[in-house]
Amino acid sequence: MFDKKDWQSLLRECDIHKGDNIIIGGSLFNEVNTIDGWPTCVEALLGMVGAEGTLMSVFRNPRSEPLHQDPHISNNLRTKIVKQWNQSSYAMNVSHPLEIAFMLHDEMRSIHHAGYRFYAIGKYAPFIVRKVLHHFPLHDDGPLQAAIKLKAKYLHFGDDESWVVSSLIGQTVIVNSGIINIEGIAKWDTFLDKEPVNEISPTYTWNIGEEKIKLYELNKY
Repeated sequence: MFDKKDWQSLLRECDIHKGDNIIIGGSLFNEVNTIDGWPTCVEALLGMVGAEGTLMSVFRNPRSEPLHQDPHISNNLRTKIVKQWNQSSYAMNVSHPLEIAFMLHDEMRSIHHAGYRFYAIGKYAPFIVRKVLHHFPLHDDGPLQAAIKLKAKYLHFGDDESWVVSSLIGQTVIVNSGIINIEGIAKWDTFLDKEPVNEISPTYTWNIGEEKIKLYELNKY
């Protein structure tokens, strides 16, 4: 079973230093073989960046407006259902174990948007999650751009593509939507966003044991 020290030994190959600001995402291949899973990996990274560094992650909110794509529902009925939806006390499910790892940390700071949820731990966490704009939340002066100003590196775990990077470099404006929970009430909201593009190649890729880790230097985009 992997513990914190085991992860730090593996991650030393990924050019992580004291004072680094790092965004992380993806999935652990060795999650089931790691004591406590993602929380152990997060603690390992926090120990490596130290008190002068920061760890951040971003997650997409559910996009499941009731009957959104059902062609057999009339506009009047759909309007009624969405109104009931907005008055409900729907609680958003937290499904990603990495998000839970951030939420379990006592010093975690966060900010939520209809489309995305942002978390940060460390020296610059208050700066990173200080605000998020309604439109273009990944692109205009929000958490992700704040991290990029701090020269944050993005580490993506696993073989899958990084939706963060493909969204970050998107140019085509789209109307996006999602759920935001305000004081226990679910609200369906729409906002302007940018359509993801095909992922660009990472700056570096490491195959460490059974883990595949990609590094993206976001300030280049």
